[in-house]
Amino acid sequence: MDNNRIDITEDFYKQEKRAARKERRDRFFKWCGEHLDIAIGGFCAGLGLLSTGIKVGGKIYKQHSENRNKDLRCYDTSLGRYWELKRRLNNKDWLEIDRRRALGERLGDILESMGALR
Repeated sequence: MDNNRIDITEDFYKQEKRAARKERRDRFFKWCGEHLDIAIGGFCAGLGLLSTGIKVGGKIYKQHSENRNKDLRCYDTSLGRYWELKRRLNNKDWLEIDRRRALGERLGDILESMGALR
């Protein structure tokens, strides 16, 4: 069995696909030249859809980031800084924090002992 064989079919298929793409592109531009009014209308509609999609996507991403920051950060009023959390704190965790803060423990120490700090 000869492992040094050269396989030319891969290059042939690449060239074939490249030629097919070029032909489709040429047919598309020819059609656009023949139907200029439809092509311009479709282009304008596509731009409108694209800009609306970007705007909506940006709002969704911003809302997701705000929710993530709210859930994965905890503000310490005594230090005036945020603690980065590994996970979202549940009600049991907040009760534990409240109880231990009343005993005088620092928030950072509480979060570290709970394994919640990043």
